[in-house]
Amino acid sequence: MSRLLWTATAGAAALTGATLAGATLTAPGIEVDALRALVLLLVTATGAIAVAFSRRALRGEAYQQRFERLSAGLVVAGAAFATTTDLVVLAVAWVAVGAAAVALIGTGPDAGRQQRTARARVAMGISDVAFVAAVAVLVAASGGTSIAGIAAIEGAWATVAGLGIVAAAVARAATMPLHRWLADSLAAPTPSSALLHAGVVNGGAVAAIVLAPVTSDAVVPALAAVAIGTASCFAAEATMLTRPDVKGRLAWSTTAQMSFTLVLVGLGLHTAAVLHLVAHGLFKATLFLGSGGVVRRAARAAQVARPAATGP
Repeated sequence: MSRLLWTATAGAAALTGATLAGATLTAPGIEVDALRALVLLLVTATGAIAVAFSRRALRGEAYQQRFERLSAGLVVAGAAFATTTDLVVLAVAWVAVGAAAVALIGTGPDAGRQQRTARARVAMGISDVAFVAAVAVLVAASGGTSIAGIAAIEGAWATVAGLGIVAAAVARAATMPLHRWLADSLAAPTPSSALLHAGVVNGGAVAAIVLAPVTSDAVVPALAAVAIGTASCFAAEATMLTRPDVKGRLAWSTTAQMSFTLVLVGLGLHTAAVLHLVAHGLFKATLFLGSGGVVRRAARAAQVARPAATGP
């Protein structure tokens, strides 16, 4: 599985290079431009890195193979989401990514599984309902399933669909007030936390960019994205500064950064948003995978600094 994911990553890197040089690659139902290629590279690279890490971190665990299969499924769904030109496929891929994310959070020891997945199920369910409803509105208003066809949608249809996409993005990106599922997910094995950056928490911003005619280009949804994202960004950043644990700080930082990306999307700064979510995703996934080492180094430092016991 790891080799397949690394091969996919190499292919995504090649596509990224070609599209950054000005090419746009198309096939039936698929389109890859520079922004989509960057997202595809993020999804495949994060998946490959997390699975490679899990080979050592989860060695001997009964759920290691399940983790790898779910990781591959998440990458496939994320790749389909990033490259499709069809609204129905986009909705199916969105739901599949959410289902894979919940399953990954549930992977691990049986103890505490219900507690760490309960809020994720609710958040992903809200996200799925909002997204599918918004896509249904887009299909009805445009008279077809092509993403390109939504450019002609205006007025109330665009506002309703755009607000649905923003609501779905808020839930999926762990933006306040639907943010608590991300903190609960920290009880899952560390590679699962890293994989949430392979198109899960950052998938909302990607969806808003892909469907920009009814999000960034529609006044009410754009204002909603900016307002919610700004409030969540400041609140999450302030909360992060109070957290004493490494993974807790990383989770709240993710909420803040994804909220900031939502602001960028609302302002129509799509290139900046994609560059931010790609850089953040790769960087934060690496930090999650290295969080155990930070704890071990801190423990060793505490032992070294501990004063020697003195006699009476």
